[in-house]
Amino acid sequence: MAEVTLLVPAFYFLIKSLVLTPIPLIQFRLVGWDFFAHALMAVVPIALIKLRRQRLRDYGISLRQLREPEAIQLAIAASVILAAVWLVLAGTLLQVGGYQLSLNLPDAWFAKTWPVNETWITLIGVALTLVFEVVFCGLGEEVMFRGYIQGRLNAAFGRPWTIRGTRIGWGLFLSAALFGFGHGLGFFNPFGEKDGWSHFTFAGHAAAITGLQGLIFGWVRDHTEGIAAPAILHALIGLFYGIIIFS
Repeated sequence: MAEVTLLVPAFYFLIKSLVLTPIPLIQFRLVGWDFFAHALMAVVPIALIKLRRQRLRDYGISLRQLREPEAIQLAIAASVILAAVWLVLAGTLLQVGGYQLSLNLPDAWFAKTWPVNETWITLIGVALTLVFEVVFCGLGEEVMFRGYIQGRLNAAFGRPWTIRGTRIGWGLFLSAALFGFGHGLGFFNPFGEKDGWSHFTFAGHAAAITGLQGLIFGWVRDHTEGIAAPAILHALIGLFYGIIIFS
């Protein structure tokens, strides 16, 4: 529990204050997305687990579940339900809200980095967005939040309750809350407002939506005793919620 209490604030402080370094400018201009921070989300927890001389599979971090039909079927079923919700939402916003659907591509200046025509820029942008949403978000975030954080919290608080045959505890709710908080927290300058970056910004709607998703991912993690199924679910959701946006 103490590790999580120290890790989460320190990690968020690190990745959100990277705006003070050249890293964001370099990576956003070259690849368009925040690959560095999401790579750290996998590397840091795995390093901590290894330093404790524990096994990754004790935290649900294992490829064995990819061979288990139940985990795959559960992830796909949950993805279908969320995709249906997305389609209903899309139809409502398109008909009532006057929104349009568009591809979630890197910012316009990203194109200036690549000396190719507009078609290739779009294809490169889509490919990089897919890799980012499916691999780095889907896997990196699950290793940290459902693997390490929820695993440590489950060990600290236990799983005293049962929902539809799945043992859960405070770890599910706390990890989901931290997951939502991290998505609501914007990049910031911890030393005050400078170069357009404020001291602190927070998007409550983003935190609420991703927090609810975190509850789903967390329940799937506890149900399957691993992160493979929630990682697949997270990746598949990225195909709907991450690639296509409303504008």
